[in-house]
Amino acid sequence: MLNLFTGSDVGPTILYLALSIFIGLLLGKIKIAKVSLGITWVLFVGIALFLAGVGLSAGGQFVATVQEHYMWVVYGIIITIVPPIIVATFGRLVLKMNYYTLMGFIGGSHTDPPTLAFANTVAPEGCKLPNMGYATVYPLTMFLRIFTAQLLVLLAV
Repeated sequence: MLNLFTGSDVGPTILYLALSIFIGLLLGKIKIAKVSLGITWVLFVGIALFLAGVGLSAGGQFVATVQEHYMWVVYGIIITIVPPIIVATFGRLVLKMNYYTLMGFIGGSHTDPPTLAFANTVAPEGCKLPNMGYATVYPLTMFLRIFTAQLLVLLAV
């Protein structure tokens, strides 16, 4: 089976992904203290093995690619860091927003569930402000991610 974008054979990649998922399934059947590792291990191990394989095969060209296209790395850093800093600063200093809501905003702006989990552990028990902040910006962020990526590709052509 040929990859339409690169013309390369993707058969080994699909086989490797299937093997990774199979290993994850086997590990998911292991029981520790009457608790099965379950579907989480299927996803985690399968994806981890697949990404490790892809990363190792692409690693030889990584440094050369970054050197050649370093501006894309700069764009990624700017897109990742600048908006949350602006939102947090403006929200806290100008709008006098609650710290817990801002933590949810930042987690939602990165579509990052671990940030939300951390915000919920820092917030007082029963406080739902991080969840509300996360849910407020998450849908818009997902839309903007897709739109921004397409816009950057359009401008690069």
